[in-house]
Amino acid sequence: MTMNDNMNDNNPVIKTINLSKKFNQLIAVNNINMSITEGSIHGFLGPNGAGKTTTLRMIMGLLKPSAGYITIFGIPLHENEKNLKNKIGYLPGDIVLYNYYTVRQLLNYFESLRGLKNAPLRKELVKRLELDESKTVKSLSTGNRQKVGLVQAFMHDPDLLILDEPTSGLDPLIKIEFFKIIREFKERKKTIIFSSHILSDVEKICDYVSIIKDGSIIATESIKTLNKNLKRKLIIDTNEKFNLGNVNKKSFNLIDKVDNRYIFSFDNNNIKSKISELINIQGIDNYILPEPKIEDYFIKFYEMEDI
Repeated sequence: MTMNDNMNDNNPVIKTINLSKKFNQLIAVNNINMSITEGSIHGFLGPNGAGKTTTLRMIMGLLKPSAGYITIFGIPLHENEKNLKNKIGYLPGDIVLYNYYTVRQLLNYFESLRGLKNAPLRKELVKRLELDESKTVKSLSTGNRQKVGLVQAFMHDPDLLILDEPTSGLDPLIKIEFFKIIREFKERKKTIIFSSHILSDVEKICDYVSIIKDGSIIATESIKTLNKNLKRKLIIDTNEKFNLGNVNKKSFNLIDKVDNRYIFSFDNNNIKSKISELINIQGIDNYILPEPKIEDYFIKFYEMEDI
């Protein structure tokens, strides 16, 4: 499945054709065909080693593809890479910063790499993300290092943002502010690739999401479809009066049992009525509705591919 199977292909900001990457005999990325439209926020999901970061690095020109090609804003990446990068903000998932600079010195350095002085959004971002420019990078916590990475990615007001695990290390209040910033960029028709393993973050911010397995994209869905198709879990604790035969097997699928605890899966619709139906069965002492996890979402597609 290609990344644009469920998307409008008008005005693609990023387009890849048969994009592939080999490291010796290892196929890290395999024939990815991808089209991301202007003004969208596209989630990119996959476990470690699936090819997600390798794909983003090729889009950034940091890795040379073994086959295929990339266009950004309709221009082949290799033809005008320097000018294209001026329109892009990039946050790597493994950002490394110069420890002995102050934050101010480091941001000044990032500005100089782009030929800028006083990047247009720098002051606003520093204030909104509560970043102290006087501190040395060496003294920063993981979360504050991430803030530096975010400011350098956003401060020149790019038209395209490529963000690898952008919420990593952020505290809840800063994460809320960061999502506000992302939405403001989208409102101004900016385009964002949002790579994350946190399902709740993807649900809150993305329009579409793609799943990558073994270097290939195996599914692309809108967030609305994702929520509809996502399986939920329900855990119940029971006593001697409980009879499994009373459970509606059309609604609930038993996936595990430990002593008097049963774990069911069910479709992510009409949740309240389904739970009400189940807990009214005699012999149920307690129930737990866990938050859905990204691992469960991956498993659904991985099992489908293996059939």
